[in-house]
Amino acid sequence: ARWVVAAGLAAGLAGSPPAGASGPAGSGGTGNGAASPATPAVRPDPAAFGRAPAIDALALSPSGARLAFLATGGGEPAVGVMQVAGRQVLDRLALGERRLVGLDWADDDRLLVTTYENEWLPGGSAGLRAYMRLQIYDVRTRRLVPFRTDRAAGPRDAVGQRPVVRRTAEGLRVYVRGPAGGLHLVSLDTGVGREIENADDGGQYFLDAGGRVAAVASLDPVARAWRVLIRRPGAADLVRRGDSAVDLLVVHGFDAAGAALIVSEEGADARQFRTLSLADGALGAPLALPDEPVSF
Repeated sequence: ARWVVAAGLAAGLAGSPPAGASGPAGSGGTGNGAASPATPAVRPDPAAFGRAPAIDALALSPSGARLAFLATGGGEPAVGVMQVAGRQVLDRLALGERRLVGLDWADDDRLLVTTYENEWLPGGSAGLRAYMRLQIYDVRTRRLVPFRTDRAAGPRDAVGQRPVVRRTAEGLRVYVRGPAGGLHLVSLDTGVGREIENADDGGQYFLDAGGRVAAVASLDPVARAWRVLIRRPGAADLVRRGDSAVDLLVVHGFDAAGAALIVSEEGADARQFRTLSLADGALGAPLALPDEPVSF
């Protein structure tokens, strides 16, 4: 429902009425129930089918009061922030040469903007490299704070994945994987990240609702196969490994109950989705998927 609301707002922002809306008088309806004369069909511009959408990457704030989006039409791409009530655009952040990775709200006032940026490295490793960056935008003060670690790190404190927001018993927490692979707890005020764990293998962290690391997915550097380290409170950790160096495991996130991960193994066979139990590391039977694409 939140996605549908966001899509409707974006359609209005882009200048087109939401699906099912009535047109004004003279555009197929007179506004008083009387039919108007038929108008000849207009042949669409073929070039329009190849254009990127004017509004993309929608993200509603936790209360639904604000909407963040990527505006790509009419010039330089920019991140916009809109007040849902009244559809007032509060600000636009020009991206320049950066490419947007994702938008995530920490709370109703602070937006997490993840982008890719190109940077030229001099010396022996000279070349143009792309790095993922995280910035924290405060809607109230219009202040943009970049993520940085509390110690010397890689080029300009790049991040390894999109931030994870958790509302825990201790309060609001934002986590991100830092440039050296460690998991960082990020201050929303200063942007400084304090390393709280390091998997040492560039793994991807999966945090439960309480902000605890439930699993770390990575590539086994020796076997060259996927590996998932499962953390079990009060018990020994479990390690689940792939059988072949050909296979690649993609972890999509938690199931509805938070008791398992949804994974798919990319190998010689067709792609299949399964559950990976966080209790015993067992892989479940392939999940039943609809035969036809789901329409929204």
